[in-house]
Amino acid sequence: MHIEYLLLRHDCVVVPGVGAFINVRHAARYDAATRSWLPPTREVRFNGLLVHDDGLLANSYARKHGMPFAEGRELLRRDIMQLTEALAVDGEVTVGQLGILARRESTLRFTPLSPAARLAARLGFTSAPIFRETAAVADSAEAATEIQPVAAATPVAAPTVTAEEARADRSAEAGSGRRFNTRRNYYIAVNKVFARISAAVMLVVAVTLSTMLPVSDCKREDRASVVPVERVIRTAGAVTAPNPEPEPEITAPAVAEPRQGRWHAVVATFTTQADAEKFISQCEASGYDLRIVNTRTRSRVSAISSDNRDSLQGIISSPDFQARFSQAWIWDAE
Repeated sequence: MHIEYLLLRHDCVVVPGVGAFINVRHAARYDAATRSWLPPTREVRFNGLLVHDDGLLANSYARKHGMPFAEGRELLRRDIMQLTEALAVDGEVTVGQLGILARRESTLRFTPLSPAARLAARLGFTSAPIFRETAAVADSAEAATEIQPVAAATPVAAPTVTAEEARADRSAEAGSGRRFNTRRNYYIAVNKVFARISAAVMLVVAVTLSTMLPVSDCKREDRASVVPVERVIRTAGAVTAPNPEPEPEITAPAVAEPRQGRWHAVVATFTTQADAEKFISQCEASGYDLRIVNTRTRSRVSAISSDNRDSLQGIISSPDFQARFSQAWIWDAE
């Protein structure tokens, strides 16, 4: 039913022209007569003065039947007409699982089917009896609430321990050896087995962490320095020996490389120097001193170089040279 569904999410559902169903909630309270705590409750009441259409019930009709709001309002109007006719004929109407709406003379009265306590029990809320000590505390709390204005104006003094009570405590402690003074000390009950197990677990954790964490035996200094600080610390206290004079280095006499001429008898040209070196290793038995002359993009193998082009032309034209390098040509290195 629409009214029951809406009361789960709203505190007031108005039936236009009839009245409004209202949720009334009561907080949990202490019953001094039964010495028990009563759970929070909720009950539905009816108010026949609220008859103005707020659109909530009509919107629920339209949403459930999948129709426009105007059609939903018209469907609601028809149901309300049937409700008023039933009240006029029978005198009462059952409103779903909520209760009975009856007409008494000129007014409408609503009687819920389930009292508030039964509704709370359906939700799992039941009354809870309390022990004698808790009841005494609740009674004292209730009494303090009644005299709250007077008690608020009177300062409460802290409890004091007299000399006789202190001597009695000391004598009792000396006699039994196990008495604990709860007036001056806090007492927390801890099981001995639990305390021993906890201490053992903490010891195992401490030993495990000490073995797993890295340990360093060098004491590092956190200082800014270009030279490593450890080296400075180690050498600061040490006695430094006099630096021996450096021994004179013996260098071999430099061998002057043969001078390269301007003109070269090029016998091979490669794109990489590695290919040129491989070619020279293959032609070691040619009888000529093959050299590599590199440019930006090429590595040329030169057999002879000279500053005189004509003399170099005569050499590469000889039968002996042509027999070894028939594709030789003259290249100007400058």
